[in-house]
Amino acid sequence: YQEPLYSRGVQVNYASGPLSIAVSWNDGAYTNVWSSFSGLISYAIDSESTIAFDASVTPDMTNHLYEDRRPGQQIYNLMYTYASGPWTINPYIQYQNYNDHPSYYPVFGAKRSSGSDWGFAVLAAYQFTPEWSLNGRVEYETASGGSPDFYPLVYGPGSNAWSFTITPTYQKGIFFAR
Repeated sequence: YQEPLYSRGVQVNYASGPLSIAVSWNDGAYTNVWSSFSGLISYAIDSESTIAFDASVTPDMTNHLYEDRRPGQQIYNLMYTYASGPWTINPYIQYQNYNDHPSYYPVFGAKRSSGSDWGFAVLAAYQFTPEWSLNGRVEYETASGGSPDFYPLVYGPGSNAWSFTITPTYQKGIFFAR
């Protein structure tokens, strides 16, 4: 729920040696209103390790189609990737903030104040054969601020959650089963 899966926009990429940069102006979560800015900076430390930082910022906006106002949000990620032999390990930390906006979703009578959320995760994969791998992750997330009437982060103000997943995977060409 926290990161847009689909968006439309323009993006500029730059790469030189171990450094790569991507900057985008887009419509955030497929809203058709170009108001979001995002970027990614990554640096290959060596052939096995990469560190990256990304950010996405969407200001408060009014959706004229529905005549409602949408609160802005910011999301930031600091990521590290280690890939060597059959192992890939990817820890990251994430912070997100939703701006205060008491008129958000007035149809449902929800009042909402600003809230923030941070979390961290470690994802790992081990490739046994070209077809078989075992993937796993552990994640933690916590939320603060916000309003109990409407809170898009985790399970509401003051909540936190852990998750743990192990996923065996079989892949043959473009087909896979998990």
